[in-house]
Amino acid sequence: MDKFDITTQNSVYVLIDFQTNLASAMKKEVMDNVERNVGLMISACHTLDVPILVTEQYKKGLGMTVERIRTKLADDYKPFDKTDFSCYANPEFLSMFKKADRKYVLISGIEAHGERRWITWLMREQ
Repeated sequence: MDKFDITTQNSVYVLIDFQTNLASAMKKEVMDNVERNVGLMISACHTLDVPILVTEQYKKGLGMTVERIRTKLADDYKPFDKTDFSCYANPEFLSMFKKADRKYVLISGIEAHGERRWITWLMREQ
């Protein structure tokens, strides 16, 4: 097995569907912990110049990215709207992902377990 050589120059952080109506289904103490941890990831990415890509699924029904995360993202809050299950189906996301030209993808999100599997499989194929 090849050694993983994950660096700030070869990584991108993808924040998937971290939206208010999905967050409201979680216990408050769990959500607080998740938001804190995602906030730490965002801070680390800002400090280390790791690009951040954000998606939102069906914003009309699921709402925007939760406020605490939007605030932490600051100028990186430029969500890719999607109506397909996979953010990979969004041409703008795919274009920005390819433009970032990164080998490793760090993924976080609410209800992103299926998305993580799908995007990981598709990215591996690239």
